[in-house]
Amino acid sequence: VALTSGRRLRKVVGTFADLEAIAGKTGDDYLRVIVRSDARAGLAEDVRELFGENTVDVMIQTDADVQLGLDPRAHETRSPKELFREYLAEKKVSDERVLALFDDLFEEEHASAPA
Repeated sequence: VALTSGRRLRKVVGTFADLEAIAGKTGDDYLRVIVRSDARAGLAEDVRELFGENTVDVMIQTDADVQLGLDPRAHETRSPKELFREYLAEKKVSDERVLALFDDLFEEEHASAPA
């Protein structure tokens, strides 16, 4: 089947006020939105309300994230094991049995998941 049309996926980054200013001006594009704001309950829902069903993903980037140079999408290139190992290090858990249990459970879940 030949594709005759498509919709762009656009990344939009800004404060909530910045996003309000462009609401209704993004056309038919699918949107991945990064909001630079303090985290608060309902923020993602407010962003989805601005852009409607075209909103594919909403990430919140706090001032602390910006100061530390943290990329809200950096986790996408790392394996679940790497992410869990980093989490354990942050929590100061150094028991290798916990990581081994995670590996076992992860493998078990993915072995039984439908293809």
